[in-house]
Amino acid sequence: MPKGKIFKPEKETYVDETSGSEIVRLTKGPWLDLNRYFVTCSWTPDEKYIIFCSTRDGEILQLYRIDRDGEVVQLTEGPRVKAYSACISKDGREVYFPDGNHIKSVNIETLEEKTLYEFDFIPDGFSPLTLSPDGDWISLDFKVPGKREWRLGYLDIEKKNLNVIYATDIIIDHSMFCPTNRNWILYAHECPIHPLTREYLRVDQRMWLIKSDGSHIYPLYLSKINEWITHEMWSPDGNGVYFINYPQGVCYVNKDNSGYRFVAKGSYWHPSVHPNNKYITADTQRGEVYVISLERNKRLLITGGIKLYPSNYHKHPHPAFSPSGNYIIYWSNYFGTDDIHIAHVGEFCK
Repeated sequence: MPKGKIFKPEKETYVDETSGSEIVRLTKGPWLDLNRYFVTCSWTPDEKYIIFCSTRDGEILQLYRIDRDGEVVQLTEGPRVKAYSACISKDGREVYFPDGNHIKSVNIETLEEKTLYEFDFIPDGFSPLTLSPDGDWISLDFKVPGKREWRLGYLDIEKKNLNVIYATDIIIDHSMFCPTNRNWILYAHECPIHPLTREYLRVDQRMWLIKSDGSHIYPLYLSKINEWITHEMWSPDGNGVYFINYPQGVCYVNKDNSGYRFVAKGSYWHPSVHPNNKYITADTQRGEVYVISLERNKRLLITGGIKLYPSNYHKHPHPAFSPSGNYIIYWSNYFGTDDIHIAHVGEFCK
């Protein structure tokens, strides 16, 4: 199917039997539909559109937009599109995404495409792209093909220049600009997978901070040998980072390594932070999605009816808040198909 193809609205409202919550099922079909990864926003800043990924074009995930009425429009096409790595521009008019050896943009409404950068090779994989707070730079981490080398850097959108600030033989993943200061980038050394057992092997130190000029690199929260640290995300004020210390719960630490504490105890897996920094939404390994008040020590169950696929990282709820904080979005197979759902949480998150 070509870009520009329109799909009629699929959305419907239902009551989740596991929680009693009223939910909007945005998409439905025999294909795989996915919201954005939890560290990136699925909504445009004005919440006019949701940008999501789908295989309704075939086996390759492509980018789509869905408007408030539920109409779906295909934004990209091609065999090398990395839709799950995309991010939305600061003004909400474009989506940035990798496509083979290119970083491209597509206008959400006109579908006009532009090439922002061309590599002289096709990188092996990208984490979800993130923007500097001014919207001028895009964080990039990727593997050099044929080598045990991962690179971290940023793309200057206006100058179309890639600045590589760090390279290593350890997997780099989850790079994210600080949301209030473009001089800082958070990244992770990801767990490698054992070639025989396919189990994750622990890394000695997961979370790191680096200045965007490549200087002043240091570990964030010195993890202990018996801890499983994963799934980090900046706080909205840029002062620190939320992350998972599994299975104990969600933790927080200031970016100067002070103030470490648990903020929500329980076997949560992907935590996303409300814009006001007072709530988080998180999924669990039991197929639940919660919204948790950090001040009131209360939580709201959104759903408990999701069947997880541990071997497929796409098929996790990855809940995240809208820019207003009034909604959360998540993936669910509540109806037996891979759909995107949203829940209104504005009353709870006052």
